[in-house]
Amino acid sequence: MIERKDVENLGSAYIDIDGIKIIEDTEGMYEISIPYHFPIGKEEFIRKDSALVKPFKQILLEGKPLEKISYFFYGEGDEYWLIGSFAYTKARRILFFPGLNLSRVVHSPDNKEVLDEVHNIDHLTLENNLESWHVTLKEKNDRGIKYSRMKPAKLSENVFLWFVMAIPSAKTLEPMPKSQEFIIKANKKKANSIEELTRRLGNFFQSRHQSLFPVIKWKHESPLPCFINFEIFMLLGNTRETDLPDKLFFALPPLTKPEKMDDGIRSRAGYPSPLTDSISVCIRVSKIKGSLNQDAGYDGGYYSGEEIIKYFE
Repeated sequence: MIERKDVENLGSAYIDIDGIKIIEDTEGMYEISIPYHFPIGKEEFIRKDSALVKPFKQILLEGKPLEKISYFFYGEGDEYWLIGSFAYTKARRILFFPGLNLSRVVHSPDNKEVLDEVHNIDHLTLENNLESWHVTLKEKNDRGIKYSRMKPAKLSENVFLWFVMAIPSAKTLEPMPKSQEFIIKANKKKANSIEELTRRLGNFFQSRHQSLFPVIKWKHESPLPCFINFEIFMLLGNTRETDLPDKLFFALPPLTKPEKMDDGIRSRAGYPSPLTDSISVCIRVSKIKGSLNQDAGYDGGYYSGEEIIKYFE
């Protein structure tokens, strides 16, 4: 049974306008501190490398504008976690920053273990033609390994499956904080630095204007043992979450070790979050009986029909 309903939306999150301050630090920089509050968050600790902050790297460090930012959250009981952040760039690419507590890659592109090396995922990029996507590592400029480009699955004229992400439990995700502080800096030695700060601040607000931050709340009983499966869809036009296919997509072995389920797989899909007037992102969450061979994994996704039947034969 697949259920497609959103439970809540993070529409009451807000930026504390009165809390915004411009200060001058000791390194010759002007700094704007912007407090952002999450009303249903619990975590007090704010990570500087949080996926909540990463989309603003172009604004914070380089002053490059972004078109739109969107967050997706996941909830169980009274606890909430960040699935990840999406950014739509001026080049019309879509970036996904995973909200994971871990980012280290343990397998090379040819599926060999690289435990003696340090490689960390920074983000995933979907090209503007929706025909390919790739993984970008934090170490890309020095020692980063390169993964081949992959193709999203075109499921209909208006629905594309970008990728699937599997994790053993919600504890793998970043917990939703009560607040998050964004820092925007500009060199005060440069001409028009206050104007530059004002420009960056304006883009900061514009990229979040009318953004939806869906919270997908899990209400079903969970099979045990199980892993959590996230399907990331790109929707064109006015396509809604109710237009998603009933087919379930998730990574097959060796990443996953699925088991037969007697009562079927239950899923929940969030409301689409628009990135442009014509493209929205939508996430469907499922709990699948079985386990993972890794702490987390990404894949192009497999249809859970014939392939999974063959797996159990």
